[in-house]
Amino acid sequence: FPPAFELNMRFKSSESAEMEIVLLGTDKLVPWYRLKVKADHSQAEPMEVIRHSSSRNFTVGAADKFPKINDGKFHTLKWLRLTNGAMNVKIDGKTVLETYEVYYRDNFTGFELVNNGGSYEWDSFEIFKALKPVTK
Repeated sequence: FPPAFELNMRFKSSESAEMEIVLLGTDKLVPWYRLKVKADHSQAEPMEVIRHSSSRNFTVGAADKFPKINDGKFHTLKWLRLTNGAMNVKIDGKTVLETYEVYYRDNFTGFELVNNGGSYEWDSFEIFKALKPVTK
């Protein structure tokens, strides 16, 4: 999928679960971006977008809003990245993380979902090319 993408998913989690959505690049499926989602996220441990390089990890952005997602109900997550590098994450339609990142410009070759503890239930996933933002 292209570097300007929209990823949508529905999920529900246990009280203190943690997952990562990892975007992979090149034919060797190298991790480039990782969205860390903690069900009991807070200012001390927010959702984060992390960029990987050959030897280091860089926090690209961290959430500044913390809606309750560990209530055993289904929630929607949207991760959007536009061609200009604008990136945001929405939970149930509300923006929780906004950042800007232009480092990786090639197509992504896959994604992986990592459960780092607790239990999750996933209902649906969609990944597609992001539409151009509407200009006025």
